[in-house]
Amino acid sequence: QNYIKLVKAKIAKLEDEEELEEIRQFQAQVRKHDDSKPSEVKKEDANKVKAKEVIIPSDWFINREEFDFTEVEILRAFMGLHKWTQMGEKEKTFVPWPRGATVRLHSLNSKTHNGMMGKIRGYDPRTQRYGVELDDEGGKFKLKEANLLRILTDDEKWQIQEQKRIAEEEAKAANSKDGMTDERCMLEYEVTAKLDQRQRHQRESLNRSKAVFFSPTNEGNADRKKPVRLNGIKGVIGRVT
Repeated sequence: QNYIKLVKAKIAKLEDEEELEEIRQFQAQVRKHDDSKPSEVKKEDANKVKAKEVIIPSDWFINREEFDFTEVEILRAFMGLHKWTQMGEKEKTFVPWPRGATVRLHSLNSKTHNGMMGKIRGYDPRTQRYGVELDDEGGKFKLKEANLLRILTDDEKWQIQEQKRIAEEEAKAANSKDGMTDERCMLEYEVTAKLDQRQRHQRESLNRSKAVFFSPTNEGNADRKKPVRLNGIKGVIGRVT
C-alpha cells in the first residue's frame, strides 16, 4: 500500500491542469482495457505518460521481484488505477479472510475437490486469490473467493448474532423515541441511568463478603436535583440508599 500513498502524494503535487487532464484521459483509456491482460495495454500509451515526466521513482523497484509485478501493473497502480484505490473516487477497503479460517471448496471445474475442507494460508492481492491448504494433506491451491465457502466458528457466529442484536435494539430504541418530546427522552435517560447504577451497586455488594453501600455521584449536590414527572406524579430525585 506504500506505493499507492506515494502515487497520491505525487499526483497531488502536479499543479499543471493540462497535465492532469491528459492523465485523466489516459486513465479513462486504460479503464477500457481493465478486463484485458496487462500485456494488451499499448506501449505507446506508457511512453506517452513517461514523456510527460510522470516517472515511477527508482526506489519503488527495490522489492519488485519479491511481488513479481509487471511493468504495466506498476504503471496502472502509479496512475491511480489500483482496484481498491482509484483517483477521484472514494477509497475502498478490502479485508481478506484471516489466516487459519476454515473453508469448503465448491464450483470448481474439477469435481474431485468440490466439497473438500481446508484452511486459509494467505491472500495474494495481485491475483486476488487465497492460498488454501486442504485437510489430511490434500494439497495446496490458489483459489478465488467465488470458489470458497467460509465455515464460521461458534465464536464468530456468536459475534455476528450479538452485533445483529445490538443493531436491532438501537434501531428499536430510535424508533420508539421518534414521537417523544425532549423532556420525556431526558426523563427516560435519567431513570434508566439510576436503575443501571443501583443494579451495579447491588452486584458489587453481593460479590463481597459483607454488604457495601455506595453513594450516588450526585449526593450532596443540591443543584443536580431536578423535578421529574412519572405517570403524572411529580417528585424529586434525592439520595439513593
